[in-house]
Amino acid sequence: MTTLDGNPMAKNGEADWALSLSAVASFTGGTFAVVTMLTQGISDSGTTAILLGALMLFNVTPGPMMFTDRPEITWGFIASMPEYAGQG
Repeated sequence: MTTLDGNPMAKNGEADWALSLSAVASFTGGTFAVVTMLTQGISDSGTTAILLGALMLFNVTPGPMMFTDRPEITWGFIASMPEYAGQG
């Protein structure tokens, strides 16, 4: 969920800027949530909580050691980040 409210901008005739800013804010928030989950093993959104639970089902512990213990999963997440980072 994005925290940027574009309603005041839209009322002033700047709806295109409001839409662009909210899309960028949503993408950035999702990206930081996934990076935080991968590097620290902390979930700070509902989307990353589901991803964290899925990793734990497969006995993968997110955090700093995931980069050395399971690099194939880590780099798979990083490679697919543009596909789901903006969904949060």
